Amino acid sequence: MLSRKVVNGEDDILALIVAACETAYEVRWAVDICGRASTLLLALLIAHGQSVVYVPGRTVNRMSGAYRGEGKTDAKDALVIADTARMRQDFTPLSLPDETVANLQLLTAHRADLIADRVRLINRLRDALVGICPALERAFDYSAAKGPVVLLTEYQTPAALRRAGTKRLADWLARRTVRSAAEVAARAVEAAQSQVLPGEKRAAKLVCDLAHQLLALDEWIKDTDREIRESFHLDERAEVILFCHVYGRSGRSSDQFVPGWPSSLVAALESGRTSWCQILDALRLGPADDVAEVTAAQVRRVVTDLIKMGRWKPGDRDILVVFDAGYDAPRMAHLLAGLPVEILGRMRTDRVMRKPVPVPWISPPQGGRPPKHGKEFRFAKPDSCGDPDAETVQVTDRYGTARVMAWNRIHPRLTTRSAWIDHTGELPVIEGTLIRLEVDRLPGGHDPLPVWLWSSATGLSGEDVDLRWQAFLRRFDLEHTFRMIKQTLGWTRPKLRTPAAANRWTWLIIAAHTQLRLARPLVAGLRRPWEKPADPGRLTPARVRRGFRNLRPNLPCPARAPKPSRPGPGRPLGSKNRRPATRYDVGKTTRRPESITERDQLRR
Repeated sequence: MLSRKVVNGEDDILALIVAACETAYEVRWAVDICGRASTLLLALLIAHGQSVVYVPGRTVNRMSGAYRGEGKTDAKDALVIADTARMRQDFTPLSLPDETVANLQLLTAHRADLIADRVRLINRLRDALVGICPALERAFDYSAAKGPVVLLTEYQTPAALRRAGTKRLADWLARRTVRSAAEVAARAVEAAQSQVLPGEKRAAKLVCDLAHQLLALDEWIKDTDREIRESFHLDERAEVILFCHVYGRSGRSSDQFVPGWPSSLVAALESGRTSWCQILDALRLGPADDVAEVTAAQVRRVVTDLIKMGRWKPGDRDILVVFDAGYDAPRMAHLLAGLPVEILGRMRTDRVMRKPVPVPWISPPQGGRPPKHGKEFRFAKPDSCGDPDAETVQVTDRYGTARVMAWNRIHPRLTTRSAWIDHTGELPVIEGTLIRLEVDRLPGGHDPLPVWLWSSATGLSGEDVDLRWQAFLRRFDLEHTFRMIKQTLGWTRPKLRTPAAANRWTWLIIAAHTQLRLARPLVAGLRRPWEKPADPGRLTPARVRRGFRNLRPNLPCPARAPKPSRPGPGRPLGSKNRRPATRYDVGKTTRRPESITERDQLRR
């Protein structure tokens, strides 16, 4: 056995590679760190044609108990990693990332450090503020609102707040573009009705310094986010996330975008937090349509067109298609099999799925064939989940601490009922990665509940799992587009009688939204007095529409001038309508059989 301590330098690593290749005919390298610390090692190994795999730290920790010795040393960990990689052949191989990926990894790691510094700074600020005025510390959430932090840069003590008064504080905050300045001032003055505590002056100076540092750190985080977005857009594979969305199937009329005509839309979102998206396709759902089958055919058509246009090439990452809870993610993965796509969907919290069959499988004494499914995995019973295969913790500025756990090769146990009633042959086993996301808080103040996601990809690492749940949260940015086309462009305003008219009107709305999206770099930002200045490339859809009226007169118009006309006489007054308009069924009016017996009875 070759056991050697090596300095993280190029000459020492190259000498180790030569010594290892001379010792054995085939060498397999394994590491438990795939971050910046191992970049030099991975680059030299891959440059010399060596095979490298990643062994998760949790696996190393569990396997260490089977080896001699209770202490934790680098030599023992190296032995455990090497022995584990020799016995198991299912670890993920590593490759050297390109320049864009390396830059993004560095920037995101730096942003995570900044967020951690922000959390520590807020805790120090609250601790110092408690020594001055506990009521003022309880009055605001300093991690979610900027206004209270701006207030503390000038007014820290209860006496100073009482002297200023509500009116003066509100004017001072309004001049510094603080939202809800009057409400912040009123709550601060109300909390300032307290006695003077010892050490108030020195603590006030400390609170002022911490507030200034927190505001500067927020600007630093914003600059880092902007740099991440710009680095991401430099790559040709930036637009790889597709989002599919449908409403109108829950039984509530408020959920239907066009009343009576539910539609399924496929859209591609941009990177970063934005209100823009690119609507790729729209399809009206009929009363007898199977939502999953129609949506799968729609997504298949869109992905095929993207491949023909060269937007996806062999060797690129699979296109990530995100669905909400209205779809069955495993079934969508089965219907879209054969395409370079990965399905990510939200699961109900009462679902029951199955774990994989343990390998090796030990046959019971009575014999029998090996089972297709493992033990039950009940979402509502944590005892049935077992230890996760991947686990990460991230600190976010919007949701607090995000704790994520993932289980590999989780699949549903299918039966010949409901959607699978007409399936011929043996029912498939659709395996994927199950992700459980839990956060500390929600922006609206509601109690956060765990969110369950299912991905059709297996063997995901911790970084891959973080990418999936963040992509799912990005799906809600699409709601800004739906609000825009409904309230501003008037998608739901006309009362259309025929499905053909509804289809034409939908595509007219999509064409108008596309025209606004293409006009982004051409229009000038016309902002209201209360709106913040924005870069020309970061204008919202409402601002682009506001400035489009100055651009339209300078554009050529391919349409001819309208001809003057007068409306017809119409039906005479007092006469009856003897040609009633054709009525069309709306919503899901066709009932489908739930069992084979019911299906056979309907066919008779």
